[in-house]
Amino acid sequence: MTGWLCGSMTTGGSAEMKAKFRGDWLRGVAVVLAITAIPLSVFGAKTFSKVLSVNIGEVPLDPSTICLPLAECRTFQIQATSDGASLRTEIAATGYIRDQKVAIVRIEDQVSPDDIIDLTIKYEDAITPACVDAGPLTDLLRRLVVGYSPVESEVSTGEGGTVARCQNLAQCRDAKADLLLISGHSIYASSYVDSLALLWAQRLGLNVAIIDVANISSYSAVEIKDFIKDLYSLACAEHFGDGHLGFVVLLGDAYEDDNVTKMVPEYDGYGLNMEASDHFYACVSGDDDFEDLMIGRIPVGNEGELIAYYEKLKSYNPLPYDPWTTSLLFVGGCYFADNQDYVVLFDSLESYVPDDYTVSRFYRYDFPLTDQGDAEATQAFIDSVNAGKLFVLYSGDGSIFDWGARHERVFKSSRIGDLETSDKLPIILSISCSSGWFDNISTAYGDSGYDCLAERLLIQPQGGAIACLASSRETGGGATTVFAPEIIKALFINGSTYLGELILETKTRHLLQLGNVEYVRQFNLFGDPTLNFVLHDYPISAPDLVIRPYSLKVTPEFPTPSDRVRLEVEIWNAGGASVDQFTLTVYAGHPDSGGVAVASQVLTDFWGWEKREVSFTVEDLSPGDIDFYLIADPLDSVAELDETNNSLEQKVYVYPCEKGFPVKLGDNPVGEVVADLNSDGILEILVASNGTHAQAITHDGKPLWVRSDLGLPHWFEGIEPTAFDLNGDGHTEAILTSRSS
Repeated sequence: MTGWLCGSMTTGGSAEMKAKFRGDWLRGVAVVLAITAIPLSVFGAKTFSKVLSVNIGEVPLDPSTICLPLAECRTFQIQATSDGASLRTEIAATGYIRDQKVAIVRIEDQVSPDDIIDLTIKYEDAITPACVDAGPLTDLLRRLVVGYSPVESEVSTGEGGTVARCQNLAQCRDAKADLLLISGHSIYASSYVDSLALLWAQRLGLNVAIIDVANISSYSAVEIKDFIKDLYSLACAEHFGDGHLGFVVLLGDAYEDDNVTKMVPEYDGYGLNMEASDHFYACVSGDDDFEDLMIGRIPVGNEGELIAYYEKLKSYNPLPYDPWTTSLLFVGGCYFADNQDYVVLFDSLESYVPDDYTVSRFYRYDFPLTDQGDAEATQAFIDSVNAGKLFVLYSGDGSIFDWGARHERVFKSSRIGDLETSDKLPIILSISCSSGWFDNISTAYGDSGYDCLAERLLIQPQGGAIACLASSRETGGGATTVFAPEIIKALFINGSTYLGELILETKTRHLLQLGNVEYVRQFNLFGDPTLNFVLHDYPISAPDLVIRPYSLKVTPEFPTPSDRVRLEVEIWNAGGASVDQFTLTVYAGHPDSGGVAVASQVLTDFWGWEKREVSFTVEDLSPGDIDFYLIADPLDSVAELDETNNSLEQKVYVYPCEKGFPVKLGDNPVGEVVADLNSDGILEILVASNGTHAQAITHDGKPLWVRSDLGLPHWFEGIEPTAFDLNGDGHTEAILTSRSS
C-alpha cells in the first residue's frame, strides 16, 4: 500500500517487568520498530502519534534497513514521506530483542543517502512506551535502533558478585543470577567449576548461578531452553537494568569422552545444515531468531580440559599493554579462485579498522598448491599467529578438523601444539565449513579423537586460542561476503568490548538486514561470552568514562554566527567504580593544537555503570568550520580503565548568513533564480529540487510558497526553473517544468 502501513500487535514478553536496575554493558529502507510488554496498569492504554525524521545517510545499517522504536499496541499505522511525497512501505519481519519488540519495515521506493524520511506512527490502545530498558543490550539497541532512547532504571553498584550452586529454578532466582552456568554432570562436582564462576563474580561483579544439567532436564535441548527462558522471565538479575538474565555459559561438550553419553546437548531441531546450534538457547523472548542474551560454550569433556581452559582464561584478563593486543590477522584460503577476491574483501574489512591497530594478511595462493606448499603455508601461518594476534579471521574452505584440503592447506589440528600462544591467546573467527562440528561422534581424526578444530583450539593447554567462532556444519559463501563483514563492523564501528556482545551484535545486524538465518544458527561461540578483549583492567576495579561517537546532538543543525548552539551529549561510566568528581569540557579545536575551551561542567557522584545527559550552550561563533572536541577529564585526574574512549570530535559548519538563513532545501537543488515574485519590490529566491519540488523563499529566509506536485518521480533530477513576466501585466511568473497528464 502507499502512504499508510497498518498492523496489529499482541502483547508478548514477560507479564511483569521489574525495571529496578540499569546495566549498560553492554539506524529502498527497512525499519525496525520496538515494543515491550508492561502491564496495562503501569502505562495505561493510550492513542497517540510519534514522528521520527530519518536521515538515510546516517542510518547505521545498510540503507535498506532502518530501525525505529514502536510501542506495544492493539493496532498501528505507519506513514512514510519524503519532501511531502508518500513512500510505499512493507513489514518484512517482526521479533523481540529482550523485551523490546522489533518490526523490520521496508520502504520500497528508491531512496538516496541525501534523503530525509519522516515516519509517522499512529498507535491505537498502546499499552507500553515506545522504548524500554534492554539491560545489557541497551547500548547495542542505541547503536542499531533509530530513535531508541529508553528511560533507564537504577542499577545495583555492589563491589562484587556472588556465586551460588543451585539445584532448581527457585534457587537460581534467589541467587539473583546475572549469569547462568550450566555444567555437564560429570564435571559439576569439580572445584574448578567454582573457580571459573568466581572469575566472573570477582572481576565483573556478576551474580553467577551454577546448576547441573541433570537437574534441568533429561538431556533435552528443549527442556534446557525452557529452563533458561523461565529464569529470564523471572526478572531476578541484580545487575542489569531490565532485571533479566544476561549471560549463559554451557560448560561441557555435547557428548562425554565416551562419545555416547550426552553431556550438555546441542539443539538439532533446525535441521539441514543448521544442526548443533547453541543459538537456540539464547532466543528466549519471542518466537524469532534474535538472541536475547549472550551465550557461549566452553566445550570441555573432562576435568583436565576444564583446568586447562580455566588457567588460560584466568591469565587472559586483564590484557597487557603489548602490541599484539592491537594486531589482527586476515587469512585467505582457497574459497575464491585467486587472491584478487580476497584482496578486495580484506581491503573492505580493513577500512573499518582504526589506525592504531595493525592488520597482517596471509594468502594461501602465495604458496604452491602442493604437499610442500601445504607445509610451507601451515608453518607461515603458525609463525604469524605466534607473533601475537588479538583476532585471527580465516575465510576459506574447511572441514571438521582442518582449514583447507590437501594442496590447499592452511592449518590442521595436528599442528595446534605448535601454537605457542600461552601469553598472547588469539580469538579465532573461523568463517568456513564445519570447523565447529562439536557434536561429532562418527568421524575420528588421526589421533583417534573426535573433537573438532574449534574445540581443540580451546582445550589445548598453554596455547591454542582463548575463543573461537565457528560453524557446526557446511556453510555458504555469504558467510564470507555478508556475515564476516558484520563482525568487523560490530567490533570497530560500534565498539563492542565483550565477546558475547560482539557475536550477538553481529547476528542482530545480519538479521535486521534480512540476512540468511542459516548463518545465525550455524555459527556458535566456543569460549567465554564475558571475555573482554579491550580493557587492561577489571571493570569493577576502576571507572571508565566513555563518550560514544553517536551520542552527540547539535542544535540547530545549520547554525549561523548569531545562533546559540546547543550541544547535548551522553556520557557513560562503563566501569563499576564511582567517580567523586570530574570535568567535562568542550574545546573549539583540539586542545593539543591550540584549541580553546568554550564550555565546561563539573560532574559529581558519578556512579559505576551510570549514564548522564549533559548539555552545553556555545555562543559568538565565527563563520566557517569549527571542530568541537568534548573531553571527559581532560587533565587525566581520574584513573580510568581506558583513557582512549573519553573524547569525541564533531565538525560543525557555521554559515556566514543573514538572519533567517540557511534554509534547508529539498534533495539536489538546482537552478537558483532571483526575481521579484510577489511584486513587492523585494527580490525572492526560486529553486527546484528532484522531480517533485519547487519553492520560493523571501529575502529573510521565510517560505513564500512551496510546490510539491510537479509530477516527476521524487528521485528524478530537478529541472532548472526560471522567472519572467510572460503576459506583460507587470508581474513576474515562476516557470516550472512538470509532468504532463
